Amino acid sequence: MSDKRAWGKMLLRSAAVVAFVAVVVIGTLGYVVFYGTPDKVDTMSTRQFASFMMDDPETLTSLGFLDGGILDFHSDELSDRSSTARVAKKDQARQFRKELDRYDRSDLSPDQALSWDVWTWWLDAEIAASQAE
Repeated sequence: MSDKRAWGKMLLRSAAVVAFVAVVVIGTLGYVVFYGTPDKVDTMSTRQFASFMMDDPETLTSLGFLDGGILDFHSDELSDRSSTARVAKKDQARQFRKELDRYDRSDLSPDQALSWDVWTWWLDAEIAASQAE
């Protein structure tokens, strides 16, 4: 009987260690992808694009993202076009541009350099458009 208890305790400890390691790894990965500076510019630009889209329900609807499912929170919403929202979008674009400048373009692969070029072009256009208002 004590062998079964010993095995049970060992199994429980092993499961606890595996769960702890999984939480640490997933937490670290989540931080890097969602809050920190990802190691790939593609991950950064995807995160930034998703952030822009979450603030613009009309664009999400026109692109057909998340339509008709459990995550369809945007179909009956209008995008905020107030001056406060435009200022916030401009500030967000400037912040995203600063984050993108952390990457040295010369160190990027050709595919990543193209992503960097396209995303910086788009962010610069957003900033310039908001300054023209």
